Amino acid sequence: MTSSENTLTDSNFQYFVDYIQQTCGLVLQKNQLYLLENRLIPIMRQYNIPTLNDVVERLKKQDPSFGQTLVEALVTHESSFFRDKKVFDFFAQEILEKLYPKASSLAPLNIWSAACSSGQEPYSIAMLMKDFAQKTTPLIPISSSTCHILATDISKKILDKAQAGSFSHFEVQRGLPVTLLIKYFKKDETNWMISKELKDLIKFENYNLTQPRRIITQTFHVIFCRNVLIYFNECDKLKVIQHLHSHLKSGGHLILGSSEFILQTQTNQLALTPVKDYPGIYQKS
Repeated sequence: MTSSENTLTDSNFQYFVDYIQQTCGLVLQKNQLYLLENRLIPIMRQYNIPTLNDVVERLKKQDPSFGQTLVEALVTHESSFFRDKKVFDFFAQEILEKLYPKASSLAPLNIWSAACSSGQEPYSIAMLMKDFAQKTTPLIPISSSTCHILATDISKKILDKAQAGSFSHFEVQRGLPVTLLIKYFKKDETNWMISKELKDLIKFENYNLTQPRRIITQTFHVIFCRNVLIYFNECDKLKVIQHLHSHLKSGGHLILGSSEFILQTQTNQLALTPVKDYPGIYQKS
């Protein structure tokens, strides 16, 4: 395939950009054409599609499964265990300390890991909660009836990986303390498998934050949605924030990425207060 054959026409590029933005919120610029080429070449080979323009022509035929395949190829799945330790320290010291002793089957502690990717974030949350529970005096056992962790992502493929709980040696070396690796993982021939006791605390579901097609009925004490909004335009960003806010309990915390922020006019409107010394963390009044 020559470079000229692989160059999108302006109209096809705009159609593709609009489709991706409307489907998953991801904003693509003209200077990111290299990203399209690198991410879509495997799909072009899989479907025997010769050029990027032919990819768009197929997309125009309104094939939902093909559209989902393209979205999954483009969304970023960067993740690691206990990513940004300061956030997890805050979660343990400021949230679990206050809320975990009150958790019960009648009033469970609800946590949502939105855009959970391959599962490192919800499994990190589960490990932290499990360790915290074992140190309570008197001992307060943790179970799926007293603590609910919902983990969602737009990518069905990456959710399958998350649910499997299987991680490579490289993945467990990124942010995971050796003590927790030994405690909660078992080695098979090639990968490290996370324990069933942690899996049982987490419910994985396919979910599109910009176009939710199902109703989440519960409200949450904590919502993690980190390093997601940076890929959205201002309109979609506000829509997602409002959506998350509607599922946040009064007094609950919304945890964004440390480089993500909500405009002051929006925090005032939504009654969200930035938590001092913790960029990206907000509390609902």
